[in-house]
Amino acid sequence: MFLRLIRAVAPFLLFLAAAAPAQTDAPISPAELRRHIDALASDAFQGRGPATEGERLTTAYIAEQFRSRGLEPAGEGGGWLQPVRLVERTTRSQRAAWSAGRRRLPFDAGEIELQGREARARVENAPVVFAGHGARIPERGVDQLAGADVRGAVVLILADAPEVADFPSYPERLRALAEAGAAAVIAISGPDLQWRYVARVFRQTPPKLAEQTVPPILGTMPMAAAQRLIAAAGGDLERLLNDQPGSSFRAVTLPLRADLEVRTDVHAYTTNNVIGRIRGSGGGRESVLFLGHWDHLGICRAEGADRICNGAVDNASGIAALIEVAGRLARPPRPVRDILFLATTSEEVGLLGAEYFARHPPVPLRSIVAAVNLDTMAVASAGHAVDYAGRG
Repeated sequence: MFLRLIRAVAPFLLFLAAAAPAQTDAPISPAELRRHIDALASDAFQGRGPATEGERLTTAYIAEQFRSRGLEPAGEGGGWLQPVRLVERTTRSQRAAWSAGRRRLPFDAGEIELQGREARARVENAPVVFAGHGARIPERGVDQLAGADVRGAVVLILADAPEVADFPSYPERLRALAEAGAAAVIAISGPDLQWRYVARVFRQTPPKLAEQTVPPILGTMPMAAAQRLIAAAGGDLERLLNDQPGSSFRAVTLPLRADLEVRTDVHAYTTNNVIGRIRGSGGGRESVLFLGHWDHLGICRAEGADRICNGAVDNASGIAALIEVAGRLARPPRPVRDILFLATTSEEVGLLGAEYFARHPPVPLRSIVAAVNLDTMAVASAGHAVDYAGRG
């Protein structure tokens, strides 16, 4: 089956190789790709989960294949690897209480989800601020955090971003609030989303880059709960949303105080990108980037006959292509531009290896003039311009 599928991909890989200004010989063959897929997707590699023995075998394999084809290492400290530090957080227990004046407000504990940055986080009698979307866009004169002091405050924001070009992403808004000193940020989910679904997704938070700035406490609650809470304190969320429309919005201190406490299991670990380079004749002023992710789901099933998700197509096939394209382009004559080959980690949990590379590139990011991503290459039957797959 793989042989039939890979044969359909080979002409595309020849196009990739020929598109760069270096001499190529014969087309990349199905047998060459199959050899790498057989190794990377074997049970010995344990499904290539990050920070496992499967990762060690995988990154060593890719580095050796790059080395044997004449690439030089372009990772950290002159090696092949670029360490990517991640953190996983899982809530163990949480408590939330709200008051207005000396009056404790009714609140359903099942309508909030909290997570701590550290193992234990607590805020007591904190002011509560509504900050719209929590956006800061200085070049457009937008600062929704202005109007109230968010230092030490519990800040409520709308989770969903408006359909505005280049609007700050949710992580960017969290960073702005954390840097402004917010003690907690609670995102209000939209009314069109089922709270049960939102809560489940929040509890299954995927790993994050350890360098990502987050507030001491992060949380979420449904729109209906936020409306009831603010109304119980004598406020009106709808009026808050409509009184200051668009870019004129400024944060508002609510007639509320908050007590929050959360205990969190925090697991930090390191995984790795693999980076190789072919030096061009142009002095390194510009680079072309070829990339694909090496990770898959690892040991992903409960005890049974087959616990390993091997990831032959996603993405042993892309790494096989990356290795063989590297081998073709490393042959003389040298191209003018440098060519970088990047095998990224933790794609399956949010493109984290690629994000880390973009934040910490081994060359100036502006010097990378093109990037070609190789992912799930072997998906079409031989001789078919378009193929399809169905359930069952």
